[in-house]
Amino acid sequence: MGLIPSSIADPCFQSEEEAYQFVEQRIWPQGAVCPRCGSARRTSKLNGTSTRIGTYKCYECRKPFTVKIGTMFESSHVLMHVWLKAIFLLSSSDGRMTVRNLQDVLEVSPKTVVLIMRRIEQALHRNKEGDAFARVTSPVGRRRWKRQITAGSSGSS
Repeated sequence: MGLIPSSIADPCFQSEEEAYQFVEQRIWPQGAVCPRCGSARRTSKLNGTSTRIGTYKCYECRKPFTVKIGTMFESSHVLMHVWLKAIFLLSSSDGRMTVRNLQDVLEVSPKTVVLIMRRIEQALHRNKEGDAFARVTSPVGRRRWKRQITAGSSGSS
């Protein structure tokens, strides 16, 4: 699998395990790094039957973590392969993708599509260099991302 998927039929868009592997390769090219303490030496992947996909444990700070921490995927219940599909479709459509079109392709609710589109747009505006996948999947400070989400969603209806 290359650094940029070539078509929507790529395995990272179909399987959750493949999607996590794809994002891990993009964010951690030299291996997993703990987002809390920054250690790369004493981390290992957890493979239990009840363990979530892509969970690692840092044995320096003794905390579990995933590739989602510190990225736009954090605090989202949307599956990783759905996120990747949305990024691919939005970056290849040149702004012609509507909420309804994306809802039909991703098979999620309109509210979820709006959240996905908002986070992708924020990530693209935050990072100005590189291809769309590099710009969107680049990690940011954990607290900074959470502040951006809460500041953007606090509005009166």
